[in-house]
Amino acid sequence: MSRVIYPLLFVAALFVGTGCATASGGRVVGRQGRPVRAVVRGYWHNPPLVHGERTMVESVYTDGQGRFKFEVPAKPDRIEAEAIDAKRYGFLDPVATLQSLVVVR
Repeated sequence: MSRVIYPLLFVAALFVGTGCATASGGRVVGRQGRPVRAVVRGYWHNPPLVHGERTMVESVYTDGQGRFKFEVPAKPDRIEAEAIDAKRYGFLDPVATLQSLVVVR
């Protein structure tokens, strides 16, 4: 009986642990510190599935104040921002905190 129960408890704990989403986001600004409308992409690894490969990408748009927000299972490893006019680009790699400031140049 315990051979069946313990693996089921382990699988249940695994799903409960990965089901919680953490809000991650920040702002995108230009060189002068003004908000920038941009497309923001978050990349993060999912080691249990594929070791060392990027397994998830989420793209969002900033609002009028340059703010963006992801609903991700963990803090992204890399954040990229590209201005709507496609003339400016910036990135953070690695991402140190859940609230980030990305400067596009």
